Amino acid sequence: MGMLSPYRVIDLTDSRAALGPLMLANLGAEVIRVEPPGFAPPEEEALQYAVSNRGKRRIALDLEAPSDRERFVELVKTADFLFENAAPGAMAARGLGWEQLRALNPALVYVATTPFGQDGPYAHYRTTDLVLAAMGGMMALNGDPDRPPVRVTVPQCWHHAAAESAVGALVAHHLRERTGVGRFVDVSVQAAVFWTGLQAMIAHAIQGKDFERAGTALQLGTITLPMVYRAKDGEVVVLGNGATLVPMMKWLVRDGIVPEEWLEGEEWARYDVKVLAGEPLRYSYEEVLGALQRWIETRTKRELLELGLETGVTFAPVTTVPEILDFIHLKAREYWRDLEVRPGVVVKAPGPWVRAQCDPLVFGERVEEQTGPEALPAREPRKPAGGDPEGTLPLAGLKVADFSWIGVGPITGKYLADHGADVIRIETSNPPDRLRVGGPFKDGVFGPNRSQFFGAFNTSKRSIAVNLKTEEGGRSRGSSSLGRTWCWSRLRRGRWTSWGWDTRRRRR
Repeated sequence: MGMLSPYRVIDLTDSRAALGPLMLANLGAEVIRVEPPGFAPPEEEALQYAVSNRGKRRIALDLEAPSDRERFVELVKTADFLFENAAPGAMAARGLGWEQLRALNPALVYVATTPFGQDGPYAHYRTTDLVLAAMGGMMALNGDPDRPPVRVTVPQCWHHAAAESAVGALVAHHLRERTGVGRFVDVSVQAAVFWTGLQAMIAHAIQGKDFERAGTALQLGTITLPMVYRAKDGEVVVLGNGATLVPMMKWLVRDGIVPEEWLEGEEWARYDVKVLAGEPLRYSYEEVLGALQRWIETRTKRELLELGLETGVTFAPVTTVPEILDFIHLKAREYWRDLEVRPGVVVKAPGPWVRAQCDPLVFGERVEEQTGPEALPAREPRKPAGGDPEGTLPLAGLKVADFSWIGVGPITGKYLADHGADVIRIETSNPPDRLRVGGPFKDGVFGPNRSQFFGAFNTSKRSIAVNLKTEEGGRSRGSSSLGRTWCWSRLRRGRWTSWGWDTRRRRR
């Protein structure tokens, strides 16, 4: 049994969008893939097809044939979700669009994924992955500045949108459980790709110019930081921040890369903040990064990774596919699963993308054989309880404590907050969220409350700074003090300050 085991999903997608219903299948939903009689994927798409449709049932229906169409209509009446990625209006023209199907099943969540959304001036443009990567802004950021822009080699734009389609479906599902009414979810591939631009999304409004491609460097408005360094046998990703520089300076001195006076000659714990704030430096950033490169290239990727695990310093090897397959961490977590692509051909495929304490994710070993609809188990349509009034956001009433920082966690919290949850961002100033000291900054002025990078990931939330190491801060957990507009925190430099964060919800 999985988290979504009571629910039935109809999957009308092709290989571009099949990841969305697959994610619901992984959560335990019964996913029924509707295909033409005798359908088999082309040889060149067999691997993608097998990976994207594990654990789904397959039924054969010709939606243009009256008898099969009737069977499909009966199937819709028993379904909770329907996913499709036909051109805008194509399903409606066949009499199988949102308006027609919700008349049959008012509680249906209908998810449609298209290149540019269902309407607008570009809705009916023909597209490729190259077009979507360009028009989503991805190609403006990918590549070296002295060469033409590039897209990621393996097509991925539709995969971003397909993952968003699963999120959209579950947000609509939560609202359906409250109101009893289904929803239409309109997913745009271009919009999904645009979100991958992170701080580049709205940088122009803050700094008056767009970020342009800069190879593997990280652009923070006031400075551009290299992230990829040459190792003995490849490359590693390292950020030259305080957490990295404090221990690394000892290694650089020990190995003769820099003289001993460097250890006490700079405030290494704050070095990156000083660079971003434009404070005077004893050693220039170019000198420091050059020293890091000279030391890193004396070691292999594996040596750096193991050293980082021992000391808490982040070294991220740039791994090849064979190295990923052999990565001890993924082996220990039993991540890889055997997948039968076709009879007698078994490959290693990705496994669970999250570990749940209960109801673990479900990963089938193969795509179910195609059958007729009569092979499906009988099922009465599930009726949501409903009763809540319309007009509220889908997640209204949920309260979330957000202790995360930097990117992935805050973006997840933003999803919840943008859809109505009361998300309270709980922070400390010792140290502050690294994004608070990452640009671009409003008016080009450095400050923990002026970072667009931080602001873009934390809209719709309330925020409070709490020092949980103090008695007062400890009492704030679960108490009304989370409703204060600000609190005092101890900074590393030993003086009291207040950042004065406003707990009124920020404008979306």
